[in-house]
Amino acid sequence: MRSYEAARSLYRFLSFCAWCAIVGGGILAIAGLAQVSEMRSFGSRSSDLIIIMSTVPGLGIAFLGFIGLAIVQNGRATVDTAEYTQQMLQIARDQLEVSRQALRGPNAPAQSFAAAAKSDVPSDPPASRHPSKQQHAARTSEPKLKPSGQKTIHYRTKEIQVENGKYLYNGIAFDTRDKAERYIDAFAETDLPKPETS
Repeated sequence: MRSYEAARSLYRFLSFCAWCAIVGGGILAIAGLAQVSEMRSFGSRSSDLIIIMSTVPGLGIAFLGFIGLAIVQNGRATVDTAEYTQQMLQIARDQLEVSRQALRGPNAPAQSFAAAAKSDVPSDPPASRHPSKQQHAARTSEPKLKPSGQKTIHYRTKEIQVENGKYLYNGIAFDTRDKAERYIDAFAETDLPKPETS
């Protein structure tokens, strides 16, 4: 955001000068009246025109100082408006960025290279990415069907229930069929038939 400190400093100085002009003009007008009163004390008659003329310079300076003060306050208001407008614009930009991120949703593409690299890392452990030949043969021997219209899947004498797009085995829910089969391979080996040896 831009800083208007120079303009504020200038307006402070001009405001001081305007107040000095107002006070000085008032003092000058009072001094003019005092001079007229001294002339009267010496016995000279002073007309109303002399009284007015003695106060006009001081009153004129005070009036010019008052006009200058009004101009300075107007300039300060302009600087305040500019700063507040910048702040509102920054807030509007922040809200727009938040709205864009909300519209992208949780599956939005990564915003930075580090986030993209982190999203490329697979969630499964390395051992599960390389299934054994026996698991691969068991999976390929049975055609994989979509969860819609399918209630039970038989895998190596075990049954996997399909409900609402979830794969259930012994009350444990899995997101994909592969995860359910990996769980059976890892924790249900004791109940599975052992391969025959010739």
